Amino acid sequence: MRSHPLLVEVSRTGKLWYVQPADWTDYVLPSSWWDVLIGLGVFAVSFVVSLATVVWVVLKLPADYFRDPPEHNRPGTSAGSFPTRIVIALVRNLLGLLLVVVGVILSLPGVPGQGLLTIILGLMLMQFPGKRYLEKRFLAQPRILEMLNRIRRRYGREPFLPPE
Repeated sequence: MRSHPLLVEVSRTGKLWYVQPADWTDYVLPSSWWDVLIGLGVFAVSFVVSLATVVWVVLKLPADYFRDPPEHNRPGTSAGSFPTRIVIALVRNLLGLLLVVVGVILSLPGVPGQGLLTIILGLMLMQFPGKRYLEKRFLAQPRILEMLNRIRRRYGREPFLPPE
């Protein structure tokens, strides 16, 4: 009979029972250098992808984005049939929610990435009541608006106008 690390024979009848592993670190800690290299690779790729995505979106937004009226009053947002608009809204909200969750994770100590900027990016994609108020509350913090404007200046874009 083959041995299994989580099975142990407990009686003469030959019944096998599952038992808890001796230590949870058997599953959490890397077991080889290959695992460490994979972890470092995922770490580096997630950092670069999150940073590149945030920079790309910040550069694509108009300078008066935070002063414009809400999105449902903008021209071009009501194009397409009703089912198409519903699907687009659903995809935007799910993607925005995913970015907010990722931003919260990136805000934790020891996790690489631009947490607050990713949260703002997720909020900008989503459509819900009070969205503009929440964006303006984030941008009322001078540090965040300055960080966004520093990115825009570096690539020759006009700085964001502060929210009114």
